[in-house]
Amino acid sequence: FSSQTKANMDFLKDSDIETSGDCIVVDQQQRTNLPGIFASGSVCRRVDQPCGQKSWEEALNESRVLAGVIIAAAAAKVEA
Repeated sequence: FSSQTKANMDFLKDSDIETSGDCIVVDQQQRTNLPGIFASGSVCRRVDQPCGQKSWEEALNESRVLAGVIIAAAAAKVEA
């Protein structure tokens, strides 16, 4: 599992990014409630998951999903 350090969420306190406890809330594609803002790893949780530590494999899989979403969005802009 990843380290037991606590995420520093202080910089988000005056933002409109939705948080739950010490986690940023994301959807299945790692998107926050704000367009173009994403999160992955132990700092975030999906609506259907508890906030907390994740294995390296879970964090890596989230990063893969996020990379796919960003690449697809960039490709869509090129085609437009």
